[in-house]
Amino acid sequence: MILSRPLRLAAVSAVIAIIWLGVLPQVADWPAVRDRIERHQQLGLDPQAIFYSEQPDTFYAPIREAVAEHPEAFW
Repeated sequence: MILSRPLRLAAVSAVIAIIWLGVLPQVADWPAVRDRIERHQQLGLDPQAIFYSEQPDTFYAPIREAVAEHPEAFW
Protein backbone atom coordinates (compact mmCIF):
# COMPACT_ATOMS: atom_id res chain seq x y z
CA MET A 1 0.00 0.00 0.00
CA ILE A 2 1.46 3.34 -1.08
CA LEU A 3 0.55 6.36 1.02
CA SER A 4 0.29 9.86 -0.33
CA ARG A 5 2.86 12.41 0.81
CA PRO A 6 0.52 14.27 3.17
CA LEU A 7 -0.53 10.98 4.75
CA ARG A 8 3.10 9.89 5.16
CA LEU A 9 3.93 13.26 6.74
CA ALA A 10 1.02 12.88 9.14
CA ALA A 11 2.09 9.33 10.04
CA VAL A 12 5.71 10.33 10.67
CA SER A 13 4.57 13.34 12.70
CA ALA A 14 2.31 11.11 14.79
CA VAL A 15 5.14 8.66 15.48
CA ILE A 16 7.46 11.50 16.53
CA ALA A 17 4.75 12.98 18.78
CA ILE A 18 4.12 9.60 20.43
CA ILE A 19 7.81 9.14 21.13
CA TRP A 20 8.31 12.72 22.30
CA LEU A 21 5.20 12.95 24.46
CA GLY A 22 4.78 9.35 25.57
CA VAL A 23 7.98 7.33 25.46
CA LEU A 24 10.58 9.91 26.52
CA PRO A 25 8.73 10.97 29.70
CA GLN A 26 8.56 7.30 30.68
CA VAL A 27 12.29 6.89 30.06
CA ALA A 28 12.94 9.89 32.32
CA ASP A 29 11.40 7.90 35.18
CA TRP A 30 13.87 5.00 34.86
CA PRO A 31 16.13 4.93 37.95
CA ALA A 32 19.40 5.31 36.01
CA VAL A 33 18.08 8.24 33.99
CA ARG A 34 16.46 9.83 37.05
CA ASP A 35 19.77 9.56 38.97
CA ARG A 36 21.66 11.27 36.15
CA ILE A 37 19.07 14.05 35.90
CA GLU A 38 19.22 14.63 39.66
CA ARG A 39 23.04 14.63 39.63
CA HIS A 40 23.06 17.23 36.85
CA GLN A 41 20.58 19.36 38.78
CA GLN A 42 22.68 19.13 41.97
CA LEU A 43 25.78 20.20 40.05
CA GLY A 44 23.90 23.03 38.36
CA LEU A 45 24.45 21.58 34.88
CA ASP A 46 22.07 22.24 32.04
CA PRO A 47 21.77 18.89 30.22
CA GLN A 48 20.74 20.70 27.05
CA ALA A 49 24.12 22.40 26.92
CA ILE A 50 26.37 19.38 27.51
CA PHE A 51 28.65 18.44 24.66
CA TYR A 52 30.81 15.35 24.40
CA SER A 53 33.90 17.45 25.00
CA GLU A 54 32.44 18.58 28.35
CA GLN A 55 31.92 15.11 29.80
CA PRO A 56 33.88 14.27 32.95
CA ASP A 57 36.97 12.08 32.61
CA THR A 58 35.09 9.20 34.24
CA PHE A 59 32.82 9.17 31.19
CA TYR A 60 35.74 8.32 28.91
CA ALA A 61 37.58 5.93 31.26
CA PRO A 62 35.82 2.73 30.04
CA ILE A 63 36.45 3.75 26.45
CA ARG A 64 40.14 4.39 27.08
CA GLU A 65 40.46 1.04 28.88
CA ALA A 66 38.80 -0.81 26.00
CA VAL A 67 41.06 0.86 23.45
CA ALA A 68 44.15 0.09 25.55
CA GLU A 69 43.17 -3.56 25.98
CA HIS A 70 42.08 -4.17 22.38
CA PRO A 71 43.54 -1.51 20.06
CA GLU A 72 43.03 -3.73 17.01
CA ALA A 73 39.28 -3.64 17.54
CA PHE A 74 39.11 0.11 17.05
CA TRP A 75 41.58 0.90 14.26
